[in-house]
Amino acid sequence: MIPGMVVKRSVQTVAVYARRSRKKETLGFDVQLGRCRAVAANEGWQVLEEYVDDDRSAYGDSVRENYQRMLDDMAAGRFDAVLTYKADRLGRDDRERRRFEDAYTSAGLWLVAIASGGRYDLTTADGIKEFRDAANAAEHYSRQLSERMRDHHRMLAETGRDSGGMRPFGFEKDRVTVRESEAAVIRDAAQRVLRGESLRSITARLNADGATTSEGAVWRPTRLRRMLTAPRYNGRRVVEDGKVPALWPAILDDGTFETVSALLNDPHRRTVESTARRHVLSGFVWCGSCGKRLYSHGGKGRRVYRCHSGPNFEGCGKVSIAGAPLDEYVFLAAYPHVRHLIEVADQGEPESANADELADIDERLRESGRMFAAGEIDAVAFAEASKGLRARRSALVVDAPSRVVRRRRLPELSTAAKTWSDLYGKAPWEGGTDLDSYRSVLTMALDRVVVHPSKKRGRRFDKSRVSIVWR
Repeated sequence: MIPGMVVKRSVQTVAVYARRSRKKETLGFDVQLGRCRAVAANEGWQVLEEYVDDDRSAYGDSVRENYQRMLDDMAAGRFDAVLTYKADRLGRDDRERRRFEDAYTSAGLWLVAIASGGRYDLTTADGIKEFRDAANAAEHYSRQLSERMRDHHRMLAETGRDSGGMRPFGFEKDRVTVRESEAAVIRDAAQRVLRGESLRSITARLNADGATTSEGAVWRPTRLRRMLTAPRYNGRRVVEDGKVPALWPAILDDGTFETVSALLNDPHRRTVESTARRHVLSGFVWCGSCGKRLYSHGGKGRRVYRCHSGPNFEGCGKVSIAGAPLDEYVFLAAYPHVRHLIEVADQGEPESANADELADIDERLRESGRMFAAGEIDAVAFAEASKGLRARRSALVVDAPSRVVRRRRLPELSTAAKTWSDLYGKAPWEGGTDLDSYRSVLTMALDRVVVHPSKKRGRRFDKSRVSIVWR
């Protein structure tokens, strides 16, 4: 044997690799695998296994499960060579090409066979150069295509035209014509955000009504946030230096869109869904022994309100009561007081003396949102301003007497309150209903629920331990 000479492994078994970047790609698996099988049969090679990755890019950061499995089998010595339709099926950037080369040579393999024509001998300088040139050419073409696509989409954006894609909620399939039934949902959701409702509450209402996204999926708070803050719904397209008018009409007017976007982008706004209220009486129940708040604890069927003691709690730990029966008892007991709210609404009782200040706060919130959206103030200044305004607004609403209902909230509160009679058999205290809406009504009638220590043994619910303080 000549010193330095490489002994090439005899090729008897091959692994076939096929890939397509997108499910709609014209180069399907039938073409790739068919050509590879024909070449293998012509060469007398046995196809040991076919490794296929669907809807996967060939750039280095992309995860390709079957490609990685092929490399692992290669290291284990399961086959003698790799056969693929084109070199770009294996990789489309220099980093991935080098990784493949290292794995190939470490496994003692030398031949990369291309079904569309070509053989690369990775033990020779010419073979390595040709293989690298093929991979570099594929990367160059891909980058050229990306540049053309970016230029095309930039041109579409600058002229206010649509870039295509799935049907957006609120529009027809042409992505330009407004679908009024869905546009009404968007406008209603925006108004609810302005009134202070949480995204979780709004999505719960949508899902309870059977509404779905344009893809037929259930609504999630994150999905609703993206939609309400998307310039599309304000009739705008985003370009590098700002926004331009789109060719489709706006669903949300400028003032509504800017204020809603500012509110939803407020860094002080709670966005973690797990912190949302999950029970009718969360935050209303207090200990009759030590005067501290009771917290809901446990799962469905075994949930209790408990006075916690220990680290991070200041309670006595002596009082607890079954959660679902307490929720049900107070919920039903509240109905006469809720009916009073409806009567007040129907009689058109005058607004409170705080109405002017509340209206002024709402106007200042909208103005600060407009200034933040326009870049006239930064996020810190907006957060500080809105935080103080919202705190004052909440104090005014909570401190108002129960007989007085702000005219601006009457439609929402009255509608929610009137549905209570329909919920008696649906157990909203179990968390299956849009609780935020009903809690907003309950807040107007209920001050707190005090649970006293038990004087009897057993787990049976004892309503004599419960004192309800109405407003």
